[in-house]
Amino acid sequence: VSRCTDAPLKHVINNCPYLETLNVADLHLITDQCFTTVTEHDDSHKSYSVTPQRAPLSRIKSLTLKYCSNFTDRGMFQLSRLATTTLLEINLSGLSLLTDESLSVLCQTSGKHLCNIVLSYCIKLT
Repeated sequence: VSRCTDAPLKHVINNCPYLETLNVADLHLITDQCFTTVTEHDDSHKSYSVTPQRAPLSRIKSLTLKYCSNFTDRGMFQLSRLATTTLLEINLSGLSLLTDESLSVLCQTSGKHLCNIVLSYCIKLT
């Protein structure tokens, strides 16, 4: 599983609209593209019918991205567009490329609902 890339993760995200928990901890090949393509797909492909209830990650409650070392602010911005009202907990431990901007966007979009944020070893956060 540690060789998992963006492609299978994108497939899961796009085809499991009722997904509530996603744990991709320690998948070092996962990049921002796993979420970026999902949101671009929603916006640009007219043939893809998305209702708020069936949108990718529209029901996500728990997300673990722990030590996905290639995940950056760009991915967090895209993720924030998807999981705005249902996300209750997120583990971002070891995401050494995240900056304060990511945390700010996360709090703006999901802050009212978040109960647990883990930020251990996010070395660029101040």
